[in-house]
Amino acid sequence: PDAVETWMHEQFLAAGIALAIAASLATARTVFLDVAMAELEERLVGRWLSFGLAPDEARVRALSNDLPNARRVLVARGPVDVILRGGALVPG
Repeated sequence: PDAVETWMHEQFLAAGIALAIAASLATARTVFLDVAMAELEERLVGRWLSFGLAPDEARVRALSNDLPNARRVLVARGPVDVILRGGALVPG
């Protein structure tokens, strides 16, 4: 698949996951997706690769922008009702 098709597939999956979580957690107001930094880095580099960047460029892009943003969210996020961690829902 080309980069646009891959991006659309990822967006569709993310939307589907969000809808499934929302439907099953009717009483919860906030959900945090807890992903290990190593996995997040791998996914983000893959995302940039899917847009046509060379491997070195994709890694630089993920490490210089995306991962620092993710770390800021981890530090600054407030309390949540539910955490999705490793495919399991746990209380926030």
